Amino acid sequence: MTNTQRACELDGEWLVVVDYRNGSTRLLDSVAAERWRRSSDVAPVKRVPWTPSRSINEVPMGWDPPPPVPLRTLAAVGVGLLVTMVAAVLGPRKRRMRRLVGLVRFATCLSWEQASAPLVEESVNAVRHYGFLPARIACLESSVAVVVSLVFQGRKVTWHHGVRSDPLVLHAWLSIDGEPVAEPPSTRRCATLLTIPSQP
Repeated sequence: MTNTQRACELDGEWLVVVDYRNGSTRLLDSVAAERWRRSSDVAPVKRVPWTPSRSINEVPMGWDPPPPVPLRTLAAVGVGLLVTMVAAVLGPRKRRMRRLVGLVRFATCLSWEQASAPLVEESVNAVRHYGFLPARIACLESSVAVVVSLVFQGRKVTWHHGVRSDPLVLHAWLSIDGEPVAEPPSTRRCATLLTIPSQP
């Protein structure tokens, strides 16, 4: 067992375990979960409590065009996206997650000043302008691209990866002072498994 694995507790003493070395996700029953707990040096995080909506919560549907962003931000995010895509596709597929997490760690070390919330939101919106590209640009890729793009502006932001239960969904997002930026309210349902830079 290595510290590349993180887990979140689910109902019935089950665990969902993410291995950031190879990107695998496993759902462990109570017996396997107990074995994992005994062998791991990292305690599992608690799932975020959530009351079922009973279909009374509204979820926005459809697609809205991204708002306009300055050309300099669009260019910086374009380079960040290119670096992220190269890191994602070069090398063994099973190490894709490890490469992207490593890229976030490396980019964070190069930055020295905290980005502002408007700049981060502007950068997230800029990623949406590249939606025409024939490549997977989901939350993982877009969040990493924003982290990389901010390096070119001498800024950094906190990157998170976590899990939401019911239904079970993995998600990556950005925050400033613990507050998610350019994220829907549902992000608060996510239990954080990994944070870069790490926080006490």
